[in-house]
Formats: sequence, C-alpha cells, structure tokens
Amino acid sequence: MLAMKLHLLLPLLLLGGAIVPEAARSQSVGDTAYICTSRGEWLYVRRAPGGEVLTSLAPGTPVVRTGPIEGNWQPIAAEGITGYAWSDYVTPTCRRFASTPPPAVPTAPVPVPAPQPRCRGDLNEYIVTYEAGLGIHRLTNFTSDKIDVALYDSIVRTSGETVTDESGLIWQPIDRPDVGFIAVGSDGEIRNIVPCPF
Repeated sequence: MLAMKLHLLLPLLLLGGAIVPEAARSQSVGDTAYICTSRGEWLYVRRAPGGEVLTSLAPGTPVVRTGPIEGNWQPIAAEGITGYAWSDYVTPTCRRFASTPPPAVPTAPVPVPAPQPRCRGDLNEYIVTYEAGLGIHRLTNFTSDKIDVALYDSIVRTSGETVTDESGLIWQPIDRPDVGFIAVGSDGEIRNIVPCPF
C-alpha cells in the first residue's frame, strides 16, 4: 500500500519541483539580483510594500535582496536606497532591455492655480443664477426667436434698463454673450442674475 502511494506521489513531487521558479529556488537574502520587467519598463521602489514611491530603477539594474519576500514584495537595496520592489521583477539574471525613460516619481499633489476672476470689473456684468440657464430672445417675450442660452454660472453683460411686460415678467437687455433679452425675474424682483463680485 505504501509503495502504491509513493508510486502516485513521486510524479507529483517531481512536478512540484519543476513548478517552483528557478529564481525562487536559487535566490536568497544577500544575493545579487536584477530588475527584469517584461517590456523594459522602469520599476518603482517603494518605502513599504505598496507604499510611497522612493525612486524607479531601470531594467538590468543590480540589486541586493535584503530580506525574504513579504507577500509579493521583495525587500531590496540599490543605488543607495533600500525599499521594496514587486518580487516578480527581481530575478537572478536578466538580459538588458532598451528601456523607456523612467516614470515620474509621484510627489505631493500639484497645486491647482486659483481661478482667475471671470468678471472684468464692468458694472454691467452679471452671473446667471437660474440653474436651467436663461434663453436669450430677440424680443421681450418667450414666443420671439430664441437666439442662444446663457448657461447657469455664466457671465452676461447688460446693455440697458429692464423692461417689464404686461404679465409682470422682467426682461433685461444684454449684449454679451449675444444681443437680446433674458427673463431675469418677475413681480418687481430680479432673481435670475446677480452682479459680479469685485
């Protein structure tokens, strides 16, 4: 019975040895290894497994394994830096690739410049506050030709006094973004535009 079990296990043991990559069998802590990526990309070296990027190394760069693999991360030392690299790309030998330029090492977020004032200091500039936008009409009624739409939060430039129609709707003549009229309020209250801040 034991002989039969050994007979069945022997091929598995032999196959198991063939499955373990040569790199895993022959490499140990302190050995020199090389960065070897699949298409010649540079490889990030991180402060901790999956952590902050310290630098990137070119394919073929020699490294020293400084500890056992942690998950998928190999602790290494190279070019005066110690850190972690993805273990699949740290191998005992590697043919040198014509490498691509190194990737930029991520840094602190790039500050976004403050938005420039949209208003130009013209007392006739207003911001559209009606969320659906305001139709720009040729005349002071909704049945006249609609020329364009002044979108929410866009700037319009008024070009004269308001006109109130017979229904109490207040129309404001504008000359920017197009020449025409927009409905800015009703019953004596303007609520669809506000003056630009200065």
